[in-house]
Amino acid sequence: DPVRSLELMLLLEKINELGTTVLVVTHEMGFAKSVSNRVLFMENGVVAEEGAPEAVFASERVQRFAGGVSA
Repeated sequence: DPVRSLELMLLLEKINELGTTVLVVTHEMGFAKSVSNRVLFMENGVVAEEGAPEAVFASERVQRFAGGVSA
């Protein structure tokens, strides 16, 4: 449901702004990139990349999966 997804993402952004730690599992790569301070990218049930969003989203593996996220 796109409307509910947007509402949830906005709520999580507000919670994040308050400094509360939030763990989110998502396929919304642009959202993850924009609000995260640490990202774990899993592939085939294994952590394949881990670190700051800039580094993780710059990796070739994540770029292939995400199709070149530019958020």
